[in-house]
Amino acid sequence: MRDHCVIKRLHGSSKNTSSPADAAVRLQGKFRWLAARLATKNPHLQDDLVQEMSVAVLECSGDNTDSFYCVRAESRALDYLEYERRRGMKSLEELKEEPAIPNKLTEKQIVQLQHVIKLFRMANLPLSILSSEFNINLAIAS
Repeated sequence: MRDHCVIKRLHGSSKNTSSPADAAVRLQGKFRWLAARLATKNPHLQDDLVQEMSVAVLECSGDNTDSFYCVRAESRALDYLEYERRRGMKSLEELKEEPAIPNKLTEKQIVQLQHVIKLFRMANLPLSILSSEFNINLAIAS
């Protein structure tokens, strides 16, 4: 694992453990902070990154420290950026600077959102978190 993870340094090294569901909700602010730095001009990509980081945490088994979850989340975000770069054959810098197309969800984003909704339901988390955090109409993805 990386010791130089940005959000791990930001969070510190807590020894307290929590469930993935609790951590996914509690760390949303840190995920948004990192996503804003990784995709500076593309709010849709930022939302994708936050979703990817949340899913990475929710897929963990057992209780872990927030530091563990942060390392896992940042790694997933970087993997996702690399995947998008290869898929579109764009550099990470081009991807960061690419403006978003407003008010349109791609088919891939809808599928990802459906997956996140399923995970939230499995973890008994309120969907209102998604609705308010991502400013979307959940009727699209349900």
